[in-house]
Amino acid sequence: MASKYSVSLKKIIDVHSFSVLYTPCDTAEIMITMQEVIRPGLILSGYDDAVSKVRAEREEAENAARQLYEERKLDIERKKAERKMKKR
Repeated sequence: MASKYSVSLKKIIDVHSFSVLYTPCDTAEIMITMQEVIRPGLILSGYDDAVSKVRAEREEAENAARQLYEERKLDIERKKAERKMKKR
């Protein structure tokens, strides 16, 4: 399993020279833990738990669908091989 990476919001603000209008606490205390952020406003305002859960659920559904597809594909290939053996 991959290790969890995090960076403080303060570091991001400093590196990109952002202006801070408001933060609910010290920016050094806010840790960003996702590498891909589609809607940064949600993450930066503290909704990362909800976004992470939605992403995890979507990835879980995609993985289940992918696994089902692969199983079905193998089943079809197995049946084709059985038909070939019967023809011989």
